[in-house]
Amino acid sequence: PRRGGGAGGGGEPVAMPRSVPVLPAVLPATDDLVELGRGVGVLQRFIDPKTQSSEGVREMLMYGLKGIAAYTDHSLVNHREDPAIYAFLRKALAFLATPSDDLNQGLGLCLEAGKANVNAMALLYDSHATSLGVPSPTQVSLKPRPGKCILVSGHDLIVLEALLKKTQPLGIDVYTHGEMLPAHGYPGLRQYSNLAGHFGGAWMRQSVEFPHFPGAILVTTNCLTEPHDTYDDRLFTAGAVGWTNVPHIGNDLTDIDFDPVIATATRARGFVEQDVAFGHPDPVGQARRSEPPCI
Repeated sequence: PRRGGGAGGGGEPVAMPRSVPVLPAVLPATDDLVELGRGVGVLQRFIDPKTQSSEGVREMLMYGLKGIAAYTDHSLVNHREDPAIYAFLRKALAFLATPSDDLNQGLGLCLEAGKANVNAMALLYDSHATSLGVPSPTQVSLKPRPGKCILVSGHDLIVLEALLKKTQPLGIDVYTHGEMLPAHGYPGLRQYSNLAGHFGGAWMRQSVEFPHFPGAILVTTNCLTEPHDTYDDRLFTAGAVGWTNVPHIGNDLTDIDFDPVIATATRARGFVEQDVAFGHPDPVGQARRSEPPCI
């Protein structure tokens, strides 16, 4: 795992095959890396009709591992671990690192990935329910209220709680974005009076919606698209996500520093009385329409 401590065992380390290339101490220039990518990338592996199916299954397994790793990482932030998940990740990565056109083995590992994903989600649910309470349906406001504000995207509820706790005494409102919407269902998060509402729609609409938000923006997980210059000076990342030239405020609760985010929110305009209900900002910059609260 990325962070030390806790039970991260799950058996002896898997020996990586000798066929895996070793990266040089100094990486090649960007153009050379791009050229290298053309030779080993996904599209190149799909050229041979005889191995297209097995390569497709290997790629599907990789996508599954990314999802398992993301949610397992969220549990780890809250000090919850399952060594069996780590053991499967090592097993699957060893398979992917070994050249193979064994379709049956690949399909078998994909089925195992499904089981590991269910276990990862159960671990995450237990982590959140134990710390934040059992979630329940609730009304979520789509109307801004006057004041300084921070927008949080991604899906790391533990980092969100830490930010709410830090900003509540300062009178700074916090709004959720994208996959953070379910945060409002947890009683442990609803107890914070500065959890003000939800802004915008899906995570992939960041470049359309973030320019309209009049405060600081914090992205907590892997749901980040290329930042636009209309808001990149108000953008921060935390946890397992980052972007070149975007300030990264820390990896977990032991080193995350919210002060730069708070300072940016304090300097920004914030919402004012004249602001209307948001919801889904118009991509051409026209007035945003009022929408009723969602459930």
